[in-house]
Formats: sequence, C-alpha cells, structure tokens
Amino acid sequence: MFFKISNSKGNKYLQIVESYRNDEGKPRQRLIATICNVSKCSDEQVLRLCKSFLRALGVEKVAFLDDLTCGQSYDYGDVLPIIALWQQLSIEHIINDSLSKRVKIDVAKATLIMVANKFVDPQSKLGAWKWFDRSVFKFAKEFAHLPCEDNGLLHTLYRSLDYLTDCKEEIEKELYYRLQCYGLQTEFVLYDITSSYFEGDQAELAAYGYSRDHRPDRPQIVIGILTSKDGLPFAHHVFDGNTADKSTVNAVIDDLKNRFGISHCTFVGDRGMITRINLKTIKGHEYDYIMGMHRHNSRIVGELLPFIEQAPEQDVIEVKMNQLQTKQLQEEFGAATRFVIGFNEAIRDKVRQNRENKFKDVSTFLEALPTKGNYQDVADSHSKVRSYLCKRKLNRFYTVSVEKKEASESSECYQLVVEQRLDIIEQERLIDGHYFIQTELEEQQLTSDEVLSAYKSLQKVERVFRVLKNNIEIRPIYVRKEKRIRGHVFICFITYLFECLLERKLADQLADCSLSALKIELNRVKLIPVTLSDRITSKTGRLFFVTSASSEARTLYSSLRIKNYRDPEKLYFTSKKECSGNFSNQLALFPLFSG
Repeated sequence: MFFKISNSKGNKYLQIVESYRNDEGKPRQRLIATICNVSKCSDEQVLRLCKSFLRALGVEKVAFLDDLTCGQSYDYGDVLPIIALWQQLSIEHIINDSLSKRVKIDVAKATLIMVANKFVDPQSKLGAWKWFDRSVFKFAKEFAHLPCEDNGLLHTLYRSLDYLTDCKEEIEKELYYRLQCYGLQTEFVLYDITSSYFEGDQAELAAYGYSRDHRPDRPQIVIGILTSKDGLPFAHHVFDGNTADKSTVNAVIDDLKNRFGISHCTFVGDRGMITRINLKTIKGHEYDYIMGMHRHNSRIVGELLPFIEQAPEQDVIEVKMNQLQTKQLQEEFGAATRFVIGFNEAIRDKVRQNRENKFKDVSTFLEALPTKGNYQDVADSHSKVRSYLCKRKLNRFYTVSVEKKEASESSECYQLVVEQRLDIIEQERLIDGHYFIQTELEEQQLTSDEVLSAYKSLQKVERVFRVLKNNIEIRPIYVRKEKRIRGHVFICFITYLFECLLERKLADQLADCSLSALKIELNRVKLIPVTLSDRITSKTGRLFFVTSASSEARTLYSSLRIKNYRDPEKLYFTSKKECSGNFSNQLALFPLFSG
C-alpha cells in the first residue's frame, strides 16, 4: 500500500491505494480509503498532518531532510592509519614510560597530533594547532582533556617538544626493538647527513655552514639519519649547523654500540666521512666498513687510474692493496684494504656535458674583460678571472697569469694569459662516471658487486632527506629553542618512519599503488557530523557520517586491522596476534567517540 494524490472535479484527495494483479495478470490499483481533501491545505498544514500521522503510528522520530543539518567535513580517512601504527608500535606507552612522573601535560597525545598533521597536512606547530579543529581528534573523547581555551593546546604542543627531546634516546631505543618485528636488520647500517635551514637569526644550534639546501644565506642545523640496508630508519642525530660530516661519525658509532647494543655491523658511509680517525673508531668497535672516497684524493686515485685506463667502461673494478705500486700506501692502509670502483655511463655523459658548458661560460666571460693594456687594468682582469674560476670550482683546470709584452717607448704593455690545463682535463675525463669505495671486508664475506650494491644503498638515506624536506616539510624551521628544534626533527623522523611502514604494507597488499596516490584517496574519506533537530531528540543530537572509501583505502584499512571505519562511534583496532621475538604488542581498544 502507498499514498496517492488523486484529482477529481478540481480537488486533490489524499488516498491510500493498494496495487494488485487482476485475473489476466495485469497490474491494477484499488482504493482502500480516502483520507481527506487537501486542495485548500497549505504545504505547512500538509507537513503537520504527516507528522501527526507518524506520531499516531509511533514512528514520530523518523527524520525529514529539514531535521538534519550537515556540518563541515573533518580529516578522518588519512588520520586512521597513523592512529593504527601508533597503537601497533605502542608509542604512547613508550613515551609515558619515558617521561618523568612530574610531567602533567599529555605529551603522547600532543605528539600524535603533530605526527598526524605532518602526514596529512604538513604545517608549523601553529598550523597543527589550527588543524586539530579540522580533524577527527576534535571529537575523540581521549583528546577531550587537552586544553582548548584560548591557545592552550598550542602551548601544549610546544612544551611537548621539550619533553620529547628529554626522552628521545629512550624512545628511539624502545622503537628499535619493536621495529625488529617489522623486519629491521642492522647487518648493514647506512648513515648520511643533510642540513635544514631556519627563518630568523636567533635559533639555538643554528650556524652557517655547507648548505645541502643551496641556502648559504641562512643559518642551519645538520641532521644525521641511520637506516637499515632497505631504508627503514631507526635513529637520528642533530648537530650544530657548522658541523663537518667527518666529525659526526665518532658519536654515531659510539651510539650504535652503547645505546642500541649492536655488537657487529657493517657501517656504510659517504665520502665526506672517511678519515683515519673515523676508520680507527669503526674498527675499534669491531665493526666493518664500506666508505666512499673523494674522487680527487690524489694519493689513492692516482694509483687507481691505471686500472681505469685498462677498462674505462667496466661496471666494477676491484683493486687489492698488493696490486698498488707504492709500498708506503700498502703500509699505511694495511694489506686487508680493498678498493672497488663503480661506473655509471649516464653520470659520465652528464658530468662531461656540464663541464663543457662551464668551459664555454668561461670563454664568454673572458671576452667581456680587457686582457691587454696597462698593468692596472690587466691586474684587475686577472683578479676577476681568478675569483670567477674559484667560485665555480674550475680553478684547477686553468692557469692564469699576467705577462709583460713588448711596448712602445712611452708606455708598458701587459697581457692576461688564461690557458687550460689539458693534462688535468684529460685525467678528469678518465674519472668521469666513476666512484671509489674503500673497505676491509674480505672477498669471502662480500664480493666487489655486493660491496658496490651496499654502497648504492645510501641512495635510500638520500630518499629519506627528500621526503623529509618535500613531503613532510621539515624545513624551514620556525622554532628557536634547542630542545624544540630537536623535538621538531623528532616529530618529522617519526612521521617518515610511519610512511616507511605504510609503504611496506602497500608492497604486500597494493604493489601497483604508490603512497602518494593512496594519500589522495585517504584524504577523500571525510568525517561529516550531522546535527538532529529537537523534534527528533530532546538532547543535542548528532550523528557521524563517513564518505565512501576507494578499494585501495579499504584494503589498507583491512591490513592495518582498522574495524568499523564507516561507523566511527564503533571504530576500533583489533589486537595483533602475529607477534614474534620479544615484541608483545597488543592493540588496545581505541574508542574515539563517546557512546
């Protein structure tokens, strides 16, 4: 049965009609009852009539469209994976156990907010404070105790950075043990450093130094990252902005031994870290090493050039110490030292083209200068050329001099002479595309190809830096105090760790989907609160609706054990039963909404 409006003699009648099929099987309708004439009723009267009819049937709480008011959407779908990993790694318990009992603010919850913000919508701490009101955390009962009046939450975020820094060593240590359940292996430890600049000139730790951001005009800090061979980060260090690469190794090696208890590993570092002292430190901890070497280390590279001349385009060349001609080097480095030379044709062609372009620029620069005349003019040109070559690191390819020429009786004549050093250029062309590696691992332990592969793994650390700077936006840094600077870096480090773990989930479940593409899909899953009118409920009624998720997002939620994401008031994360080793992680119920 259903309602129907019928027209008869200019009037409209509300009727109850029933559908049926006649004897011939054709659909027909029969009138059950005529309720009333609604021709002269206004829309409001018809609505009241319908509502009274619902009350008479006992279903008066059935909602109409005008009983519902939709609020703004809130970030939800891309926050859930962060909460799930936060639970799986038990980071809240780690932070709380590491803090002093005198700490009154909820550092763990504040940290989760900042990490989620860096993953979802990277901003400053001020931006994270404002983002809180646009996220699911605004409705989470476990976050209701955080200060909301004025800018109390903002101060909590800043203060949490201080406490995080105090506990950084212990938190990383506990995370290291939990990450072993996620496949963390430290047979090879990759280490590299980068820099990150500041806005402003009063930041502690900040200093002018070699800028990897190409911002020598800004003060900076230096950041070192330690990862496994497959790129999973497990520790980081923050140094003053003028710290040299090689001076950081000693502290890092000691940390591996003393804090993490790593008894043996192969330390893999870039060419800026290789010094006698560092190698002595590494070997003193009974660690092996694979270290890059400077291309212009004349003492060693000069001895290796003959081997390159014999096979200039060979992918891998290995040179053992007893193959070198200089006995002094054999005594200095030891008989166990091996040199592995890698070659990349694409890099060779690119380097040569860049150098040729620079040579053309030098020629253009010289054409605009007076190269002949009185001594003062030529001397000024000489100074400008030397400065130009030095800034572009081309001075070793040229000789620059001032020569006196035959002159007339009335004046002296001088000429600027700029000549290319063809021997240096030819040697550089031979080195182009090659990179040099030093190790003392025996060939039975690691072949030359495996040494080369381990060294190339440093690209994974470089990827860490790219993500930190471009996706997570570690720079520029706006905080000023030392502890808060270190805390800011720690927040970014945890965020990147979460991204790595999510990528591993994708590799297992969604091999064809990148994390950047998935984040777009997750961002489309929004939480929308709907307020009910007082006709439906005498209290302030509110429902929560969630927009639909793509199949990729649903697969990720399933792999992270996120249950009932479409019904946020019943949202929970199941316990992880597949545990191994000393990792006894149990996901507790995480009730977001009051029920």
